[in-house]
Amino acid sequence: MSGAAPRTGLCVVGACAILAVFAAREPLAQRAAAAGAPDPTGRYLYLLAGTPTLNSPASFPVTLYTAGQSMRLRTVRRVAGPGEGLFSVYAAPGTLFVVFPHITSTTASLVHEARPLERDVVRFNPGGTAVDETGAGVAVVGGRAYALLPLIRRTGRRELSVSLASVPARASPGGQRFGKNRWALYRRFRFYGQPGGAVGPATLPLAVIRSGRLVVQLSPPGRPPFRGQPTVAGLTLAPTLPPLPLSRTHRGLYLAFGTRRFLAVAPPPPAAMYLFERQQRTWRVFRSAATVPYARRIFGAWMATIVESWRPGDRANEFYPGLRSQRDWGNRLLPNVQSAFAFWIARDAWVPGVLTLDNLVDGRHIALRARQADSEILDVRRDGLVLYRVNDEIFRARIEGEKLSAPNLVVKGEDVPEIHWVFWSSARRGRRRLRPTAAPSVEEGVYP
Repeated sequence: MSGAAPRTGLCVVGACAILAVFAAREPLAQRAAAAGAPDPTGRYLYLLAGTPTLNSPASFPVTLYTAGQSMRLRTVRRVAGPGEGLFSVYAAPGTLFVVFPHITSTTASLVHEARPLERDVVRFNPGGTAVDETGAGVAVVGGRAYALLPLIRRTGRRELSVSLASVPARASPGGQRFGKNRWALYRRFRFYGQPGGAVGPATLPLAVIRSGRLVVQLSPPGRPPFRGQPTVAGLTLAPTLPPLPLSRTHRGLYLAFGTRRFLAVAPPPPAAMYLFERQQRTWRVFRSAATVPYARRIFGAWMATIVESWRPGDRANEFYPGLRSQRDWGNRLLPNVQSAFAFWIARDAWVPGVLTLDNLVDGRHIALRARQADSEILDVRRDGLVLYRVNDEIFRARIEGEKLSAPNLVVKGEDVPEIHWVFWSSARRGRRRLRPTAAPSVEEGVYP
């Protein structure tokens, strides 16, 4: 349960001998699926690698892969080049919105789960103004996903104005590919949490309680609203909320995640997380070993957490588990994982190399001791299949009650530390062409 101490779960060491023993326990058909063949439902695994560097002059490519037969990455296509870099990836059911360049972002490249090879690029910011990451995310309306990207520009010496670019996952026949100032989309605002990785996460969406409503906070806390910013009603995430049981007043709250079923907010760290269940219309305090708001993702009813303790300036943070096994070099295609992790993550938090899964419906808790600080859970499917990354390796396991089954290696490679997003598709990456498939039905609140 939320207030209980973490239970000891699966211990992943990564040694080849141990993995061989684990692999021997799983049927041959399941091992084949992990090594590049389709799963029992006929779907193939796709993996997206990218390093957001919106706060750095360095930039790295964004690449889409599949898992090859030899448990190595197989390139599908380049989504953004090394000179363009990555601002952020906004995940929605059926689509990943890849926003770039990393500074002054102007373009979104859409990776569709039904058509992974298709190049679908939308230039949403022809004026080259700044994208405000504190209000960015996605909306899902009537089974259709949109990327919501607030654009900030200076209109006077001390005045800033805001407009909203919305990029639909599917274009309307004969219509413009992006909309402007469709603020009502925020009523269906969705955010599925932040991925892990060595480079510090982008700023989480900010929210504030106003007149009993949870509202997107576009302008910085304590600053006047931007010119052009809509009223409270236009930015409402959840109207007429019951009182949030905060111990004290905060200027702004971080939105850890928000789906059709759940909302989770957290004050500045260190602090507990507050979970709102929309159907029950109740708040509850969720306490875990993580005291930072950005270390969580949501997959259906499962909340995945990277255990991190907020300890800014503590030199002991620098001696985290797995330090010596991280990549200690970089080039124009790959970042130096060791130095990036030390600067962005270990500077402010202690990361013991533990991952947790919490079922927000039935209270199940699973702890996975990866013994590597640069680890994260990538996916939890509805059938209980879990994919997680430990440094430069990705494993699969299955939820069995309140524990995970023995792991199997899916893929290992140089670019694996940059993989933070995965999805399953019936489209097969062949030598000549991609086998077309029908678009999947979108079930809001379940990603992927």
